[in-house]
Amino acid sequence: MKQTKFSYEKAIEELKEILSNVQKDKYTLDEMTEAMDRAQELLKKCEEALRKAQDKVVEIKK
Repeated sequence: MKQTKFSYEKAIEELKEILSNVQKDKYTLDEMTEAMDRAQELLKKCEEALRKAQDKVVEIKK
């Protein structure tokens, strides 16, 4: 299976959509659980992308 390239911007948009749906009570309990799992996954990937970018900036400054 081909893995798609991670996009920080797309992840942020998806997180915003999840948050909006939570705030509008658009999820059942089961859907909420799935959405929170997905949000956690996206946040982890975003944090990793930010760490990598920060490491590159630090390396460039040396």
